[in-house]
Amino acid sequence: MMGRASGCLYAHPTSGVIAAVHGDDITCFGSRWEIDRCVKQVRRRYELKVQVSGPGKVDSKTVKVLNRQIMWTDEGIVIEPDSKNVEEVIIELGLEGAKGAASPETKDVDALDESKREPLDEC
Repeated sequence: MMGRASGCLYAHPTSGVIAAVHGDDITCFGSRWEIDRCVKQVRRRYELKVQVSGPGKVDSKTVKVLNRQIMWTDEGIVIEPDSKNVEEVIIELGLEGAKGAASPETKDVDALDESKREPLDEC
């Protein structure tokens, strides 16, 4: 079933497999059994290069899709952006000399005191 918001997203109504298509790249999410079944069906018509990532001992923990590293960790799935795109954004925003911060913070102690915060207007 094709997604309503994007013609590049598909969901199988009974297997639960979700697929995103970008050019000739297809990224699927689902149970191992359903993904294997999907790959077999697509291989009937197309030549495929398959990378599988997952929590199993024999599963790869890192795959590369669209120049992005996708890593399966104990905390969840981590997607690293393409470093080329990051550099372009930094230049576009004029942040070439900016220094990073480990976490956002404020030195304004009053900003941390919830009793001094003004409520937002109702929507």
